[in-house]
Amino acid sequence: MRSLALFVLLAATLTSGAVAQSLPMTAEQRESRAISAVSIQKLRHTRHLPHRYLRVARKAMIAGLDIDDNDMARLGDHKDGLAAKRYAARLIARDPVAHASDIAYYSAIAAGTGRIYALDDMIAAMHHLDPVSEPWSRRHMLIKVLYSHAWAGNVMALDAVIAFNGEGTLFGPMSDATRARVLRHGAVHDGRAELLLAMKLMARGDVGPPVLQHAMDYLQRGAESRDLTISTTSRNLIPLLVGRLAAQVASN
Repeated sequence: MRSLALFVLLAATLTSGAVAQSLPMTAEQRESRAISAVSIQKLRHTRHLPHRYLRVARKAMIAGLDIDDNDMARLGDHKDGLAAKRYAARLIARDPVAHASDIAYYSAIAAGTGRIYALDDMIAAMHHLDPVSEPWSRRHMLIKVLYSHAWAGNVMALDAVIAFNGEGTLFGPMSDATRARVLRHGAVHDGRAELLLAMKLMARGDVGPPVLQHAMDYLQRGAESRDLTISTTSRNLIPLLVGRLAAQVASN
């Protein structure tokens, strides 16, 4: 019953032109969300800061005192993970959409320096970023942090790699190398990556039979999953894809 309900939800999502960004997780997959990867060299000591006002601000922050936004942000820029996380939290409390770029960036610094709990905020903010206007320097930071967590085995990060790679997305079209690595690391999650990749391809309205055949290959792999949700959803999506392929052939 749960799988049937999920299928109905996914079918509605696909026909509306959007891609579901997540699927229910197994207990093991939920545990993998705690996997952290350090990809940014963090600030190790207050004396390493270049300016006295920053050293004073950091000491005050560590002592539990309030410091202003500018000081908090500058400490984050110097890879102080605690300051970056606290600054992002302030912005989330004010307006998570209006401040999405800063929230994603500073949460990435926090997550990249080992504060895994910042990864959720980073990914949530990324959904509000404009793929055209978001500065490449910031996107590069997001890629660095997200990929390192995904390749370390964090399923939430792997889902996000799939979500943010593709035509019109934040990271642009997925390269063959990234796709191969997604599938290799996704293998431990038994068809989850394949199903998400298939759904993403099916959600596009501008693709022909060759691309849809790739989606079919993914669904067939997902159908073999031991995870009942993945296998049932994949099997139920196959007829939708067969119908779409048939319609394309008939129209040519």
